[in-house]
Amino acid sequence: MKRLLFFLLIAQCCFSQNVDFADAITGVSIENINVYIPSKNITLSAKNGVISISNYPKNNQFIGIAEGYEEIIFTRKLLKILSNTIFLQPKKNNLDEVVVSHSKWKEKRIDIPKKTSLLSAADIFAAQPQTAADAINKGSNIFVQKSQLGGGSPIIRGLSTNRILLSVDGVRMNNAIFRSGNVQNIISVDPFIISQAEIIHGAGSVVYGSDAIGGVINFNTLNTKKNTLEKAGKLVQRFSSANRESTSHVQYALGKNKWKSVSSLSYSRFGNLTQGKHGPDEFLRKAFVVRKNGKDETVVNKNPREQVNTGYQQYNLFQKISFEATKNHQLNFTGIYTETSNYDRYDRLQEVDELGAFKFAEWFYGPQKWLFLNLKSSYQKQHLLFDKINTSIAYQFFQESRNQRRLNTIYRINNTEKVAAYNFNIDAIKKFDKLSLNYGIEIVHNLVSSSANRLNIDTNSFLNDVSLRYPNGSSWNSFAIYTSSNFNINSKNKLSAGFRYNYITTNAKFDDPVFTFPFDEINIANAAVNGNIGWLYKISNKWRTTTFLSTAFRAPNIDDIGKIFQSSEPGALVVPNPNLKPETAYSVESNFIYNTSKLQFTISPYFTFLDNALSRNSFSFNGLNNVNFQGVDSEVTSIQNSNSQRIYGVDLDAYLKLTKSLSANFNYHYIQGEEKLANREKIPVRHVTPNFGNLGLRYQKNRFEINPYINFSQSLENAEINPREQRKTAIFPKDKNGLTFSPSWYTININSQIILTKDLKLSLNFENITNQRYRTYSSGVSAPGFNVITALQMKF
Repeated sequence: MKRLLFFLLIAQCCFSQNVDFADAITGVSIENINVYIPSKNITLSAKNGVISISNYPKNNQFIGIAEGYEEIIFTRKLLKILSNTIFLQPKKNNLDEVVVSHSKWKEKRIDIPKKTSLLSAADIFAAQPQTAADAINKGSNIFVQKSQLGGGSPIIRGLSTNRILLSVDGVRMNNAIFRSGNVQNIISVDPFIISQAEIIHGAGSVVYGSDAIGGVINFNTLNTKKNTLEKAGKLVQRFSSANRESTSHVQYALGKNKWKSVSSLSYSRFGNLTQGKHGPDEFLRKAFVVRKNGKDETVVNKNPREQVNTGYQQYNLFQKISFEATKNHQLNFTGIYTETSNYDRYDRLQEVDELGAFKFAEWFYGPQKWLFLNLKSSYQKQHLLFDKINTSIAYQFFQESRNQRRLNTIYRINNTEKVAAYNFNIDAIKKFDKLSLNYGIEIVHNLVSSSANRLNIDTNSFLNDVSLRYPNGSSWNSFAIYTSSNFNINSKNKLSAGFRYNYITTNAKFDDPVFTFPFDEINIANAAVNGNIGWLYKISNKWRTTTFLSTAFRAPNIDDIGKIFQSSEPGALVVPNPNLKPETAYSVESNFIYNTSKLQFTISPYFTFLDNALSRNSFSFNGLNNVNFQGVDSEVTSIQNSNSQRIYGVDLDAYLKLTKSLSANFNYHYIQGEEKLANREKIPVRHVTPNFGNLGLRYQKNRFEINPYINFSQSLENAEINPREQRKTAIFPKDKNGLTFSPSWYTININSQIILTKDLKLSLNFENITNQRYRTYSSGVSAPGFNVITALQMKF
């Protein structure tokens, strides 16, 4: 009897066959799966991603079916080859994907009257970006400017810096010192913790308030899992050849009963970035400054393609904990901490004086630190006032510093800034028969501290006779209420509308050790009312069109009203201006969308008029148009409401499914901009980029994917560049007439990845294969030359 039981057990093990279904891109198990057996006309279902086919003949065909994935036909023979794991290809009709950022509630992209772009965790792994700025640039075709390797300032439709709102899990990241010059705060977001990045193109002030003029970039962080299907841990190791990068990442998830958690740690070490072979000689790093025996020496760079002093290090910590208090109530806590090493402002180290000598021996940012703490309550229950309501209390701490020492001087000047940011948000949604109503409250408080000193690098002694960058103890406060709605008129027409009231105060007291101001303090209070209205018309099952009209605003912050700083524009000093008011944008855009299972394309024309535009112009300070600042004779400038801007363009996006495994995509962005000065002179808008685009193919089969693509940018001639940008000879080459310009460029690239096993995935990418030497528009550092990126991901 024992022998019989033994043989029965062996037979069961031999003949039973469980099929595990997983995403072909991520390797993650697919929860809800159906297997149809044509010969039996039956369907097997499972919610755990595993189905047994032991009871069905070997010669049967099986069809795997899951929502959002391509169907696959398989046999037992194929199962044997694939070790009983079937990999399903995600459908590429991403217009059906869900977006949260547009209204802070889930909506299908195809039902939103604005252009949106999505970037998934799978997209990020395929691109292997070094920072979140690179992720946005590679994955969503957003133009990104860089002043140094540790940087990245997104530009959307000709608007950038503090006219683009960054948010994390719906909490605004922009603070009171986000500047009009290029910002690098986006690199504080670890690409490995992004579950989905959502980009709203164009105004978003109704939901997000001040700064959301050009668009919104929202990073949704990793979610705690509701099941135990996935492996609990993940390890990633990546190497890049162009800057000898080494990045290590570990992630671990666990849960018990009502508690769930996901944690991660990332560490990156970047070496000096090597640029390409073929391009302008002006981009080469022919010499650099070193300190020897108490003296500054300019030495020849033996490898001019190596951009000396671009390397740095960064680590990122992430923790999310969720607790299911009741069936209808969930609490989430998210904690993020990131810190960089010192990293050089590469473009400033390239500046030379009239004799050709470097202006600076040192110019570097101190450690950039960011702490993010967010407690969110989500409650869902049918109520008279809401169906769902989210409440969020967040605290953020920002620290940054600037350190500079001019050539052959012994004093290093340090400016250190810290911002404590408090956010309180309530967002609710109520649905009726044809109407969906969203509304909310937002309260923001920012407190700025600023300090400065001079360090004698020979004696290590400090002096405090240095101007503060910002008035110490200044604050920026915002209170807002908003509402937005969607109304389904009929099966073909849908209307949306929104309204926001915002009241903002800015307070600053001036007590500078160097400057005497004609005012002791600045107190500004502004109220702004914004609205939007959108119409979506479904022409047919294939065609639809949308129109969206909106207003948006940006209220002056501490950087606008109170900054004292030597600009990167040669010989320009920025000083405070107490007479500022908000700038207001009036925008209109349309989207013409054609969508079938084989072909999708979208044409998106847009126009933005920016009234009372805040931009930097010549100024008189204490009756002077020029002053001596830190030993340099400088033109006095300030942020002013003296101008208006007109920006217009069109985005083209197309996707074509050639075969079941092969697809093509194309996008092109045409943009023009004109700024009208107070004297009625017209000049180019500073952040309007060259026209640019991307063309690529994607082949996906079973566990393998390869994606060859071309990125390109057209040129901007000298007359097409803002006059203050034209003066930056350290970042632009010169044309045949000796004038600065931005050259055109292109790169040929290949991304590839293969799932070796369900727990092991390999990525191998080749970037800039033809080794072009180029800089994205207005960047102070060249992009990587030929670059090989390898990454290995292992689950445990």
